[in-house]
This record gives sequence, C-alpha cells and structure tokens, in this order.
Amino acid sequence: MTLPESALSHLACPACERIENADGIHTTCPACGSPLLASYNLEGLEGELTKGVAASKKHGLWRWAGLLPVRRPFYRLQSGLGESPLLRLENLGKQLGLAHLYLKNEQDLEERRLVVALSRALELGLRKVTPASDTLERLASRARIQVALGGFDLSIWQEPYGLEGLKTCALEIAEAFGWQLPDVLVAPDEAMLVAAWKAFEETRTLGLTGEKRPRMVTVQAGEAHPLAQAVLEQSNGISLPVSTEEIASQHKNLAASEGILPSPPGAAGLAVLKQLLTRKWLMPGERVVLINTGNGLNFLRGKNGSQ
Repeated sequence: MTLPESALSHLACPACERIENADGIHTTCPACGSPLLASYNLEGLEGELTKGVAASKKHGLWRWAGLLPVRRPFYRLQSGLGESPLLRLENLGKQLGLAHLYLKNEQDLEERRLVVALSRALELGLRKVTPASDTLERLASRARIQVALGGFDLSIWQEPYGLEGLKTCALEIAEAFGWQLPDVLVAPDEAMLVAAWKAFEETRTLGLTGEKRPRMVTVQAGEAHPLAQAVLEQSNGISLPVSTEEIASQHKNLAASEGILPSPPGAAGLAVLKQLLTRKWLMPGERVVLINTGNGLNFLRGKNGSQ
C-alpha cells in the first residue's frame, strides 16, 4: 500500500497568526517568539489518509506520512518506533474504581519527537544540531549529522517539527479505539498535551474522529506554557502539581499491580490521576488513557550510572 505524500502546507504562529514558508529554516515566530506549528492541507489529504492506509503498520510511525512534515522518503529516519502497546490496566483500574483505564506504554517518547525533528532538519539541509542527549546522539550518528554546540536547536518549543513526532503517539491511541477518542487523556508533559490535541483536531477535520474530544490532563511544572494553557481551556482540562513522594509511590504501585516499571513522568501522570479521583473529577465509567514516556529500567540504569 502506497503511503500518502506529506500534506505539509506552511508554518503558523498560534499567537499572532503569522504565516511562514515551511521550506525555510525556522525556529520560533520572528514576530512574537511563540512556537510555530506545522499546518497541513487536510482537504487534499482526505481522500488519501484513509483508515486502511493508516493501518499499514509495517512503515512504523511513517505510516502517518501525510500528517508528518518530511516530504521526501529518503530523509525519513527509520527507528523501529510506532505501535507501542495500549494496555488495559485491569488490576489498577479495580483498585481505583475505574472500569476503563489504559496505559499507552511508550519505550522512548523522546525518540518519536527527535526522529521527526531530525529527519526534517536533514531534509532542510542542516548538518549540525543541539542539545546533546543519548537519543539524539544515536539518531544523529545514523544520519551523519553532528551534535555540537552552536548547532540548530532541536529543543521542544524551539523548532516546529518535534511536536509532529509526538503527535503519532496520539494518532495510535485514536486508531486503537476504532477512532473513538477516550474521555480523558493524561499526558506526561505539556509538549505531549499540545501534540495530542493537535492530532485530534486534525483527525476530526479529516473525518476520522467525531466532534467529541478528550478532557486533557497534564502534570503541572511551574507556570503553564501558553499553548498548553490554551489546550486545557479548550478541552475543559486540568493541570496539577505532584510531589516527588507521590511519583515514587505511584511508580511502586504500577509495578506491583500491573508489572510495569514506568518512567518518572509516567508515574507522575498516575499521581495526577489519583488526585483527580479524590476531587471526583472523573466518573467510574469513563475511558481514561495514561501515557508512559519510557521504560523505567532505562531511568534506573542512568541513575545508578551517575552515582
């Protein structure tokens, strides 16, 4: 099955509505400093990105090529990502009184972001990027791109395309439920929150999902980013802080009840969920999805290696 071409149209500033050419090299909006978001010609994609095309899973996350910004297949870095399991947490759900509790169990959510951001950087002719991380170093070495100070900044909110990689996680959630979106989505951070909302807006426009979208939830870490705040307001969602002790407690809870060792952000999402239940913000019959950002073993290895 042939994948649709990227329907990337332009970059748009959600704050001041400035439009930029998507085939230039851009960081943030030159007028107001807001992150730029990738926009797509969704009308032109309606006849191509069908549920059948999206289900062609052998292409990994690039099966969503029509809704991703890399135009030429040659520049699409392959990583083996995509199709992370969506697990029903039966034991934990019974413990919490939630009949439909699920976990999108990612192995490396950062890699989703960087695969797309780095592929687009490569397509635009960039050959030096920053900031250094284990994931970026590994991907950049395969793409023969240098990771060094002074390179193009691939940090979240500093370039337009990393959010598009995160978006594929949300697209998989929608697909797994037969294009019926959950009632509540608990994102581990603001970037995933914004990316998921963007994905659901695009699938709604394409007719893959209906008008109903989830109430969006995330972990509060300081003052909310304006894009995340806008999503929370539009979705009637909420952002709550959690303590280190709450994260540690839910890390053990998920491991004991389901045999899953989450990343700290994944455990933080569960801690927020516990608070929402205390507030009676959730109904027992609602479908709730948590997103785990990675394998907790990787975090433990890194922590032990630094001691």
